Order: sequence, then structure tokens, then C-alpha cells
Amino acid sequence: MTSQLMTQKQLAEYLQVSARVIRKHSKIQGFPVVRIGRAVRYDPEAVLAWYATNPPQEIKYQLRRTGEK
Repeated sequence: MTSQLMTQKQLAEYLQVSARVIRKHSKIQGFPVVRIGRAVRYDPEAVLAWYATNPPQEIKYQLRRTGEK
């Protein structure tokens, strides 16, 4: 089943997190992002699968490697 692509704001609302969290996590290598020209979209199913395979400790480690807090 193909899900509809979402903007950063839509995905944040769907996941009930801030848009800032999505922006920070999208900088981590492997985070599922779809780029269409300059537009950035997210497949919610792919993002949920990514979160299921990346524990919070790993996400924090990856954020430190990218220079984010």
C-alpha cells in the first residue's frame, strides 16, 4: 500500500512531535526523506519503520555526530 507523502509539519502533527524534531532527525544518515526538486517530503510508513529499527539511544548518538543537540 502506498501512503501519501507528507510535509515536515504534517509529519510532526501525525507523530505528535515538534517540527524541530523532524528537522533534526532528517539530518541523520538513513532517515527516510524524499526530495522532489527543492521540496522535502516524508513517507510516514517509512519514517515509522525507521523509528522502529533505531532506538532512542542510537538516535541521540547520531545527532551528536551531526553536531545537533
